[in-house]
Amino acid sequence: MKKKFAHRKTDLEHFIKRFEPVFDADTQETLKQFCWTNKSDMAEIEKAKQSNTLWTMLDCEGKMYLSAGYHLVNRMFYVICKKPHVGVLQRDYFYS
Repeated sequence: MKKKFAHRKTDLEHFIKRFEPVFDADTQETLKQFCWTNKSDMAEIEKAKQSNTLWTMLDCEGKMYLSAGYHLVNRMFYVICKKPHVGVLQRDYFYS
């Protein structure tokens, strides 16, 4: 019997292809992390909230997920993308 909500290893690849997140300038391999305690990051976070390009990295019982929008509970950091998530079927993307 197949699990209806089984995580796919390609979730992160699918997320990257679909929403084009900003990557760290030094490595170009890791997602750039925006933190709510940094004033310059907060300005970027606020702008991304308005344009629907903000995602929150959530820690849910030791597993990490990217969830569209601004969340406070279980947040690790924020990710900003080039493409908005408006009009997209809302789902969380498994990260690790």
